[in-house]
Amino acid sequence: MIDIISSYATLPLGKYNKILEISKEETLEEGARNLAILSVLTGKTRDELWALTLSEVGELTDAAGFLLAEPPTMPLLKSYIVGRFEVAPLTEARKMTAGQFIDYQSYVADKSGTDLTSRILSVFLVPVGKQYGEGYDPVELQQDIEEYLPVADADTLTAFFFAVLTTYCARIRTSLAKTAKKVKDKERRKQLAESLATLTTELASLRSGAGFGMSTRSRRLREALGTTRSACPSLNSSTSYATGMTR
Repeated sequence: MIDIISSYATLPLGKYNKILEISKEETLEEGARNLAILSVLTGKTRDELWALTLSEVGELTDAAGFLLAEPPTMPLLKSYIVGRFEVAPLTEARKMTAGQFIDYQSYVADKSGTDLTSRILSVFLVPVGKQYGEGYDPVELQQDIEEYLPVADADTLTAFFFAVLTTYCARIRTSLAKTAKKVKDKERRKQLAESLATLTTELASLRSGAGFGMSTRSRRLREALGTTRSACPSLNSSTSYATGMTR
């Protein structure tokens, strides 16, 4: 049987993003979408997949059925091997640097429509023995996160980091609120009020997942493909795959 990625624990983030793009492509017919998804999961070309028997296609589509489920929650590790890097996750809000928080805000403000997960994760995954942004190329780290970090780990880390950020913002907001009550200068109180309003918005965004959580994206994928096998002929059977596929 052809090797195929058959779980979120072995599906790299970058390939997952390609599958998301395919699932949103409205011009693709069912068979073409099936073929494109299987191509991502197997690394095989369109022509190589076309030459398979119905039995082989059926085995591959069964293996691809994991895409209809939520990514599992994985244990949080002390470090991760991500391509050329061994990285350690930020685990405490108090250890976050101003640079990390500013970069996070910059990435979240990006409205280009490109996926931001690898950028956001690169803020909170720092190479072992390094300071954030020093002694390594952040772009190379983002590239390796895309290419090597499994979706299951990316999902777990994204959820964890949003929790860390929520705690961080909540503590700052509480401190500012206490300070604001003691300040008598009107201009200073106005500045603090604006800061509090910004943090309140930030907290609301974090608590909603800001649309960047992997679980949010996996839900969108399931909605695009169908929430069950019966509702999703794309991943249902070799017959539907073959009859829907056209050269």
